[in-house]
Amino acid sequence: MLLEKIVLTFLKEQKPIEKPLLLGFSGGEDSLTLAHCLKQLKIPFHLAHFDHGWREKSAAEAQKLQEWADEQNIPFHTKRSTHPEKNELAAREERFEFFKNLFETDSFHALVLAHHQLDQTETILKRVFEGAHLTTLKGIQPLAARGAMPIWRPLLEVSKECIRAYLQTWTLTPIDDETNRDSKYLRARMRQNLLPTLSKEFGKEIAPSLNRLGKYSTRLEDYLTEKTAHFKPIEGLFGTFWDFSEAHPVEISFVLRQVIPSHSLFERIFQALEKGAANHRIAFSKNVAIIDRGRLFILKENPPQFPQKVPLQEGTIHSELWEWKISFSEKVSEAQSSTSHWEEWWKGKISLALPKGNYDLAPADSSFRKRWNAQKIPAFLRDSLPIVMEKGKPVGQFFTESPNATGLQISIVLVHKNANVIH
Repeated sequence: MLLEKIVLTFLKEQKPIEKPLLLGFSGGEDSLTLAHCLKQLKIPFHLAHFDHGWREKSAAEAQKLQEWADEQNIPFHTKRSTHPEKNELAAREERFEFFKNLFETDSFHALVLAHHQLDQTETILKRVFEGAHLTTLKGIQPLAARGAMPIWRPLLEVSKECIRAYLQTWTLTPIDDETNRDSKYLRARMRQNLLPTLSKEFGKEIAPSLNRLGKYSTRLEDYLTEKTAHFKPIEGLFGTFWDFSEAHPVEISFVLRQVIPSHSLFERIFQALEKGAANHRIAFSKNVAIIDRGRLFILKENPPQFPQKVPLQEGTIHSELWEWKISFSEKVSEAQSSTSHWEEWWKGKISLALPKGNYDLAPADSSFRKRWNAQKIPAFLRDSLPIVMEKGKPVGQFFTESPNATGLQISIVLVHKNANVIH
């Protein structure tokens, strides 16, 4: 039959299948159809039935499903919820936890679910109303995963009418779960009221158009995933940063959506990045976001201020929470850069080459401000490194390149006294 061919084609694309499949099985129209298809195709699989306990007769139905599975010689696993008073999201998570535990305990190749075309339509419409990003309008994916558990949905392109025709052909009797028609659940309201009303008022079925939108969204996500692969987060001593200074706003939006879950916070950060704001701070939760000329810094720890003027010598300089460890070495070659980039200091280490002499290290002042501004050194980092003084005059700094010099290479390593705070 056509539906069995669709399932078989899907499974052939996932070969080799070396272990039994685990089928999420409610006993309703969709999962019963998929179970029968797998049985007809002689694909080894187990049934996993989770009873939410929402209905009085659900326990008796679970027993009937067990008996049907025994008749078909299909291994059957079941569990009843101990928390029946829960919302739809919590119910979904509890069911997936059951699947995950089975997957980890027994040897299965993938979890197989019976989502179909109408499920896809409902998901996409819900995300449209929620104002989802264009790349998340893709809806349910035929191939997905939860941790190490692959999730397959071979019926995603199959209509509800096709499923019902299959059941009728094989005279299969599914479980009738009346909660699927209970208007207190969003899915039921969408399926029974919203989608039919929209199609009626629009003058044609909206499901095909919404499903096309989902496919366009998938293609857009694939494209942007490839285009933004080089925008890697750079972890450092104070947190994480991304350099979006040469990114298109669409690329920024795509990457940002993956790391900033809050819509309102996303909008504030995105607008500041798009405007090219400098040293713009946004506090959230226990962290701080700093937007600085196309770069985004998420600070978990504020950079310290270099404490006081001291003679330049090897050793450790202390503040309440931080230590600046200073060491000397001979400069290796004239070709070596005299300083490290500020990004190295973001990771907690930086160097500067100076001619031999008597120097002091002092807290940063305005002496090098023009150079730092020109080189776009983040303002919030500047006070964490000292400048170099000779006879009371500023002669060197660590953040930007200066002419090569023979003599000593000075290295500074910054260490938090409680390393667990920043990891």
